[in-house]
Amino acid sequence: MLGALMVYDISIKPPVEVWSFILPGATTLPMHAKTCYLYGQVPAGAESTAVTMLKTDRMYSVFLNGRPDDPSDSTYGYKGKFCLITTANSGQQVIPIKRDMRAWIDEICPANTSAQ
Repeated sequence: MLGALMVYDISIKPPVEVWSFILPGATTLPMHAKTCYLYGQVPAGAESTAVTMLKTDRMYSVFLNGRPDDPSDSTYGYKGKFCLITTANSGQQVIPIKRDMRAWIDEICPANTSAQ
C-alpha cells in the first residue's frame, strides 16, 4: 500500500525535489509491480507539491513510501532511479538505472545509452 511518492533531481547537489504527493492519515493506494502512477497526476485526496517539468540528461530518484500487504514483510519503501534522454527523433525516453549499474552509484546518466 502506497502512502507517499517523492521524485528528486539527483543530478544536482544537494538533490532537489521536483514533485511529491502524500496521502493524509492512514489513507493508502494499492501498489503492485504493474501499478503506474503518472508523473504529475495527483491521486484523489492526496496533497501534492507543484510539479516541475523533467529535463533531459538528468538523473532522477523516485521513492515510494509504502509497504506490501504481507504483514511479515518489513519493507517500508522502494527506491528507483532513472534518466530522461532525448531520442534520435527528438522525443524523450526514460532509461531505468538498475542497482548493479555504475550510474546508480555515480548518479550520472550513462553517456553510452542508446535511445530507440
